[in-house]
Amino acid sequence: MGEVQLALGVSRATVNRRIADGTLVAHRFGPRLIRISAASVRAAGVPLDARHEENESAA
Repeated sequence: MGEVQLALGVSRATVNRRIADGTLVAHRFGPRLIRISAASVRAAGVPLDARHEENESAA
């Protein structure tokens, strides 16, 4: 979930709300592990490697 938070620039609570409203597609594996679909993150409008591009441009 942390990677999604960074990629979208939002809080954990916002990610949870987006999962609840169906904007982000997630699957729960046990009590703590949640996998969020990369396609749903891309559909939210932010490429998954945007943070890597930002880190490279800052160097």
